[in-house]
Amino acid sequence: MAASKITAFQCDTFFQYTDYQEGKIAKELKEKVDKLENIFDPYKEGTELYKLNHERTLTVSDDLLSCLKTAVEVQEETDGYFNPLMGKLSNDWMAFINEKRDTPLSDEEISAHLEEINSSSLSFEGNKVTINGTADIDLSGICKGYIIDSLYEYVKDKTDNYLVSAGASSILLGSKPGNEDFNVSVRHGLHYFMVKDITVSTSGMDEQHREYVNHEYYSHLINPKTGSALAGKTHETVLVGRNGTKGDALATAFIFMNEEEREDIAKKENIKYAIYDSEQGVCSLSFVSEGFELLSGETNKQ
Repeated sequence: MAASKITAFQCDTFFQYTDYQEGKIAKELKEKVDKLENIFDPYKEGTELYKLNHERTLTVSDDLLSCLKTAVEVQEETDGYFNPLMGKLSNDWMAFINEKRDTPLSDEEISAHLEEINSSSLSFEGNKVTINGTADIDLSGICKGYIIDSLYEYVKDKTDNYLVSAGASSILLGSKPGNEDFNVSVRHGLHYFMVKDITVSTSGMDEQHREYVNHEYYSHLINPKTGSALAGKTHETVLVGRNGTKGDALATAFIFMNEEEREDIAKKENIKYAIYDSEQGVCSLSFVSEGFELLSGETNKQ
């Protein structure tokens, strides 16, 4: 049975929908993401998240409410290594990276941002959400995972044979016809693994970055504890589990956490993961959790 594929630029990335029912399911999934995109975009005037950041209190949809509550849950679970209130800080770092500004953020600017973030919080009363303080919400590190979970709930009773890729960060896998596994390639073909009926979340330094003077390497991933965008040793996380929302957020948080902290959460959440570290510009596998089999080879793709 031939696969049908639809590719669309949504949520600031390329989504690819693959199914084996003449494109019917792929089309339906794309349309569902079109609707969800109009909730989570913080910069598009009129979206729910845009309104919440500007009005500070808003009665929101169940989708935005659920994503925000999970974001706060992951913030607590990771002791702040994931934080949904980094909108202004993230925006300033992205301006430095994308606009190739002359200087990165100063220590004083970072400190001011962190003071604002750490003195702000979210509160919930039914579907009414309030931002306490002056920080802005940024759900870019979790919303694609939430979208993937929403697609899974929609498709799971319709077909077993599908694949949805949300750029490089989140992949929703059913199975191939015949209940066969997919081959998922990581680190540009350096490794691959075989899975089905699961969600794969990745987070790394490759997607958006800038090499600055003195070979300082800045990434779009920001350490919520320090406010720094300077790339550290850990270069990429690959995480496999059923909960794509948490997986998306945890993949980013794991970049900044130590091995003991990662292992504690991985066991609690029943997830498997791999860590790639970078030394002198060379990225290599440094840790694979128990039960996660990574194979070597450049010919195995999704």
